[in-house]
Parts: sequence; structure tokens; C-alpha cells
Amino acid sequence: MADEKQLYTDSWGTQILLETLAVNLDDVSAITIKIEKPDGVILEKIGYIESEDSVNVYYITEEGDIDIAGNYRFKAELDWVTPSKHLPTVPFTRVAKDQEF
Repeated sequence: MADEKQLYTDSWGTQILLETLAVNLDDVSAITIKIEKPDGVILEKIGYIESEDSVNVYYITEEGDIDIAGNYRFKAELDWVTPSKHLPTVPFTRVAKDQEF
């Protein structure tokens, strides 16, 4: 799931929240956020965990991430310090709208 902020094309700085079903992420060594754009291009970005919230993954959109209107799919891929840990993450879709002036 994601936070309820609206995505707009050509905007950046929006925090994206990816829920992990309350699994503790203290043992995660790296977080990759895959973003599939409406045109099929896939971006790989670095996600993070906030210190007071060790069960959710976050990403802050950067300039150029949300550059066309349409459906964007976000998925977190986690690397664990202990390789035997696995966490299925469910991708989710957010719709980016053109800004109205």
C-alpha cells in the first residue's frame, strides 16, 4: 500500500510508503525500489527505513521519476543480512495525474 498523497507529473519529493506486513526490517542490508513507469521503463532506486518505523520501506521521488501521466508500479526488493530470510512484497500501483493550473 502507499500513503494517500497524490502523484503529479513533473513533481518530486513525494514520500512513497511500501508496507511490509509488520515484518521487522532490522536485519535488512539493502533496499531497492523498482518503479515501473506507464511506458514500461523500469527505474531502480534506493529505499530506506525510518529509525522509528522498522516495519515499512520508504522512497522519496526524485526529479524525473514521475514524468508522464498514468499508472506507476512500485515494488521493494530487500537484501537480508541473514540470507534465509525472505519477505514477499506485493507491488502496488499509483496513478500520476497531469497538474492542473
